[in-house]
Amino acid sequence: EQTTVRLGNYVGAIAVNRREGLVGLTSPVGGAAVTLDARTGKVLREETVREAAGVAPAAHGIAVSTYDGRFNETRSRIAWDQHIVRIG
Repeated sequence: EQTTVRLGNYVGAIAVNRREGLVGLTSPVGGAAVTLDARTGKVLREETVREAAGVAPAAHGIAVSTYDGRFNETRSRIAWDQHIVRIG
């Protein structure tokens, strides 16, 4: 319930990292990104991410983008949305 409140009762994007058994959620409404254990549903990580937009499986864990150009720890002039696809 606490996580639902943190997400602002809204999920903008969801992605699965099958290799690591993780589910990533983002909420631009709540300004949050959440990582869950895919098997148990247990919350593994919650973080504040202002303007959280997209989420995708990463080499390790989950990658999160923002509407203001952040993609994980990198910042660019490109504004991301919820639609992220790994190429390669």
